[in-house]
Amino acid sequence: NFPAWSPDGRLLYYSMLKGPEGNRSHVLGIRSEETGQTREIIPKPNLPFWALPIQSPDGRVVVTAADENGNFGIFAIDSESGDVSQLVKIPAENEPADPSPYWSPDGKAIFYMVRSLEKREEFIIRRKDLTTGEEKDVHRGIHTSEMKISPDGTRFVYCRNDMPTKSYVLGILDIQSGKELELWRFPGADSPGGIISPRWAPDGKHLLVAISLKQGTELWRFPATGGPG
Repeated sequence: NFPAWSPDGRLLYYSMLKGPEGNRSHVLGIRSEETGQTREIIPKPNLPFWALPIQSPDGRVVVTAADENGNFGIFAIDSESGDVSQLVKIPAENEPADPSPYWSPDGKAIFYMVRSLEKREEFIIRRKDLTTGEEKDVHRGIHTSEMKISPDGTRFVYCRNDMPTKSYVLGILDIQSGKELELWRFPGADSPGGIISPRWAPDGKHLLVAISLKQGTELWRFPATGGPG
C-alpha cells in the first residue's frame, strides 16, 4: 500500500502487512532501484496504523499514523533502525483530517494541515520548526487537496472544489505572505473527475495538472506566475 518515491527517484517506499491473520503488523518496505534489493523495516515501537510515507531530506521517513495509545499525528521512522518518534500530535478535538505533511527543502521544518477548532469547515496550514519546536499558522481557509510544495520551498500548488460556483480551481499559495493566486478555474459540469495531481516542474517555473474530462484525461501545463496554459 501507499507507494511513494524518494525525491531522487532511487528508492521506493511502501507499506505492507505481515504476519498471521489477527496478528499482523505494518512493515515499511524500501526498495532500491539501483540494486533491486528490498529492505523491510519494523517500526519500533509498533504503529498499529500508518500511511502515506514521504522521505525527509535527512533520510527519515515521515508517515501519518496513530500509535498504540491512540495518539494521532505525524511520525518519523528511522530508515535504518526503525525507531519511531512523533513530530506532530493532532488533538482528537480537531476532528482529525489528513494532515498531508510536507518537508521544507532544507529539512528543518514540516508543514501540515489541521481542522480549525472554531470553524469545522475551516482548515489551517501550519509550519513547525523542528529545531525550536515553534509552530506558526501559514494560512486559514477552505480545504485544499493534493498540495505540493515548490522546489524552493516558498509556495504550494493545490486543487480545490469550489462548490458555490460548481467549479474546480488550481491555485498557488505563497507561504510567506499567505496570498493566493488562482491560476485556473474549470466548470465542474465539463469535468466529472475534477482537476487532479498538480505537480511542479523541476525549475519551479511551470505546473503540470491532470483534468478528468468526459472523453478522457488531459495533461495541462501552466506558468507558475499565471497566464494562459
